Amino acid sequence: MLFRFILAIYTCFLSLLQYGYPHTISIKSIDIPDELIYHLDINTRVIKDDSQKFTGTCSLGHSYLCKDNVCVCIEEIYNKPFIEFPDKDNYIHKYILIPFAPFYKNVISQYIKSNKNETIHVSTDSISVRCVFSAQDVGKYFVLDNLPNEAYLFSTKDCTKTYICKSRDKGFFSDDVYDCYYRTEIVNGSFGPTSRVDPDQCMFKGNVKVKAPCYYTSNGNEKTIDNINIYTIVPFHDIDNNRALTEFGWCEFTNKNEDATWMSKINPDTHDSGTYALKYDNLPFMEDWAITQNLDIYEQLIHGIR
Repeated sequence: MLFRFILAIYTCFLSLLQYGYPHTISIKSIDIPDELIYHLDINTRVIKDDSQKFTGTCSLGHSYLCKDNVCVCIEEIYNKPFIEFPDKDNYIHKYILIPFAPFYKNVISQYIKSNKNETIHVSTDSISVRCVFSAQDVGKYFVLDNLPNEAYLFSTKDCTKTYICKSRDKGFFSDDVYDCYYRTEIVNGSFGPTSRVDPDQCMFKGNVKVKAPCYYTSNGNEKTIDNINIYTIVPFHDIDNNRALTEFGWCEFTNKNEDATWMSKINPDTHDSGTYALKYDNLPFMEDWAITQNLDIYEQLIHGIR
């Protein structure tokens, strides 16, 4: 028995020497490897007014990403977790591009092998992907500015329904949305600030992998977008007619993940809600685990997922 114990300790020691130690990388790290970052050419950026749609043309195999009023072209195959993104003054900032491990597990696994790290953690605790692109939260509703057509998303104050709308009347004393749909129904009238809430103020339902085209209604009437060339795993706010209501509209979907409050089942201080990991338990088999939260920290605390 003693011999087996000593042999086990010796084996673990050799494994540590061979594969190294866990290494945590976050957006704040100063030692993020270049292999894990997309470096962009600031000379190819496009600055647009907040009200404008991106009208530039990307080369074959590239699509555009926008943050605030700055857009850049990037390869459509995303397999790196971080990106350097210029602001309008040409200052470079790092952001999390894809917070889902399966998208970049190949490049991560290559990094693990070459650097003898048995485990790598990539932290997402400082920025939500929603800040890089997708819906713009203006308070009480989302402006779906990643769509070629005008669209807005809001929930009722009791969070029982989420609407998508085609028009907005934004003035000095008003900020109403109208031409709205609820699932397959046309909804008459307009909705002002007192009758709606930001969809993120309601319980986060989960994520889906969507595919275009997407629509204003759950039965496929009136397209919101024909093609989705970028990040297609997004939060959903409703499910109907085998379509999910997302920041692209009502879209067909696969890989639905509804367990949005899984962390509420874990005792406090026994988990890390800001990281996910890829690790090798027995080479060459890789176990990957990935999940992210799209609520701010306050909402995560309210819903018990942090």
